[in-house]
Amino acid sequence: MLEEIPIENSNLLSFFDRNQVVNDLSVLDKHPDIVMLSSWNRDASNYDEVKPLVEKLLNSGCKYFVCAGEHSESLHDFIDDVILERSIDSDSVDGIDVMTTWHDTDTEEEVAEFFLYATNAHDSLLMAFLEEGRPEDDKLKHVLLNLV
Repeated sequence: MLEEIPIENSNLLSFFDRNQVVNDLSVLDKHPDIVMLSSWNRDASNYDEVKPLVEKLLNSGCKYFVCAGEHSESLHDFIDDVILERSIDSDSVDGIDVMTTWHDTDTEEEVAEFFLYATNAHDSLLMAFLEEGRPEDDKLKHVLLNLV
């Protein structure tokens, strides 16, 4: 993880290598309000590996999932299914106030601007879970850092 980077509206931004976090959820000692996850791979079967991360984020009170990448709509649908499953299992409507968006045709600049500025975060922790070494995620991280 990089250090937390201050951004406007008293927000903080942190980056995590998604692969590390999926393998070791204990590194998540903070509770983000808004997260970004990317999906560049057509194979949706790999979403099962991020389910524990999504559940931990939901349990910690995360209220906004921004899905980026060419196949982000399927990741968005998967997260919505996890939210629905949790609501059905707990006979609760807690998931109703969780937002999910996908950005499959947006440029990295558009996604970064949306994540940082259009999610209406104030006094929030934003976390980007990106795949370290993946060129698309490296570019997205670079754009995010240039905007803050």
